[in-house]
Order: sequence, then structure tokens, then C-alpha cells
Amino acid sequence: MVVDNDRHRDHETTQKKRRTSGEFESESWRCLATERANFFVEVEYRLRTRKSPFTDDIQELAKRHSQAFSPPDDPAARPGHIDACLNLAQRDLVPDWIITYNDPARNKEALDHLLRLHEKRYPRFHEALTKRPRNEQWAYLLARMLYFRYRDIEKITKFDMDKIKALISNTATHIASDAHRSRPLERR
Repeated sequence: MVVDNDRHRDHETTQKKRRTSGEFESESWRCLATERANFFVEVEYRLRTRKSPFTDDIQELAKRHSQAFSPPDDPAARPGHIDACLNLAQRDLVPDWIITYNDPARNKEALDHLLRLHEKRYPRFHEALTKRPRNEQWAYLLARMLYFRYRDIEKITKFDMDKIKALISNTATHIASDAHRSRPLERR
């Protein structure tokens, strides 16, 4: 990697002038802006990968959450705080998934979309998942593919918590055993 020292020096000089002229009130403000920008990228990615196929605008939702984000002063506490804020942002997707789940036409299309994603990510387990009943597929995909909390899955599917845990556990067990049985034996 070749570094252009003149360009780097010019950048440093420009940054120093900005700091001394009061353009940046303090280093902490600049760090906060960087943290918010990084958080915006992360929250937008998480919302985009977990949204319903019928959710329209993720940008505004991501912008709202990144503006409300304020990292703690302690650097050791930041990763946990960031995860908590990302999970809070993800909960804003639950109403769209409730509408999608309750509408029969959208339900089928969204489940097909999730199954296609599952097939791309986990081709070995996909056939076993398609053999399971639709409600088990929904619970499993919401938990294992989209990483929704059990309480959010409870709101979306209207199953009680124990049933959700049992469905996910049983489905995961059946998928693993079916995939293991369908894999050809290797000879040494």
C-alpha cells in the first residue's frame, strides 16, 4: 500500500485548522459523530436484512435510531450498549411482520422469501425444514434466520412462549436429524 505523504499531511493540516478555528467544538464531538455514523450503517444493515418484504422505508427508521443513539463514555460498555440499541431498533419491525403474518397472501409470499434465504444460507438443512408444518417454519425462521426475540415472535404468531420454545427446539432437532440421515456416508 502506497501512502501519499503530502496528501496525508494536507489532510492533517486541514483537520488541525478546523479544530483550532472552532469548527469542531471538541474531539469528543467528532468521536460522537463518528460513532453515530458507524451506528447508522450497522442499524441500517440490521433492519434491511431483517425487514418484511413489504416494509417500505428503512432509511428513515435507521436515521431516527442513529440520531437518538448516544454512546456511553466508558469504551468497555459500548459494545453492549450498541447491541441493546440495535435490538431496540429491530423491535420497530415487529408491527410490519404482524401484518405480513396475518394477511394470507402476504404470509405465503413472505414465507417463500424466508425459505429462499434459508436455502441460500443453509442448503443442507433446507429440505428438512420444508417438510415441517408452516407454523413451525415461521417460528423457526423468525428465531434462527431473523434473530427475533421470543417475545417478538409471540406477538407476531400469537403462540404462547412455551409453544414457541418447543416448536423451535423440536424443529431444530428434526432438521438436524433429517439432514444427517440424508447425507451420504463417507467411506475411508
